[in-house]
Amino acid sequence: MAELTARQREIKAEFQRRRGYWAPDWELILGLDPEFLAAYTDLSAYAVEHGGLDLRTRELIYVATCASVTHQHPIGIRVHGRNALRAGATPQELLAVMELVSTLGVATVHLAVEELERATPGTVDELQRASGTTGERVRQLVERFEEVYAAPGDDVESVIRAVPEFYSAVIEMAAIPRSRTSPLSARDVALISFAVNALVTHLDERALRRDIANAKAAGVTAYELLDVCMQIAGIGVHAITVGVPILAELIAEQEGAQA
Repeated sequence: MAELTARQREIKAEFQRRRGYWAPDWELILGLDPEFLAAYTDLSAYAVEHGGLDLRTRELIYVATCASVTHQHPIGIRVHGRNALRAGATPQELLAVMELVSTLGVATVHLAVEELERATPGTVDELQRASGTTGERVRQLVERFEEVYAAPGDDVESVIRAVPEFYSAVIEMAAIPRSRTSPLSARDVALISFAVNALVTHLDERALRRDIANAKAAGVTAYELLDVCMQIAGIGVHAITVGVPILAELIAEQEGAQA
């Protein structure tokens, strides 16, 4: 990249001052469209400057949203994982964050069971009879769900009845990062889970309602939840951080062909 102009140096310095870091993927954007980066700085710094979450929590949330199966942005995991460690997070906490979001795929089963039952009422009853699962076993799994997720199990009972032993495996996997021995607090779990379920690439309303209840129980305020939303709203910029390096390659290819 050519030597930075005075305006580019100003924008870069502002980003570093307000966001507290700099990453190589911003360098190309700074060169191609510095004013876009300036605008993004204003957007992405808003939650940091006006919200109430500490830096460690913010970086853990960034790691969770970047690691989420609905997004999966390796650059972000690396950058924000490094930032989280610098902010006092431990490697064990980072692993627990990734474990916490690893059961996100179960939303597929929830959606399928709901729509199958809607299309053909009685489907869940039929599936339960076919599996030979007793009402007592269903009750046990609902209670285990409530113990692990610290939330009412009413909205998962139909899924448990449809695929009881599969859902048992989901619950036990989800229990590990939520256990008493987990390095994450109940507050951490509530905020991180809320973030990935509110993420524009997921938008799981059922899980979000559960997360809000858990967050309130953990002492999280409504403004802090909106703070999370404002923080993760900037995830759309990954269209730029992923796309611009490819664009730079295409520009170089075109210039080479013309030469």
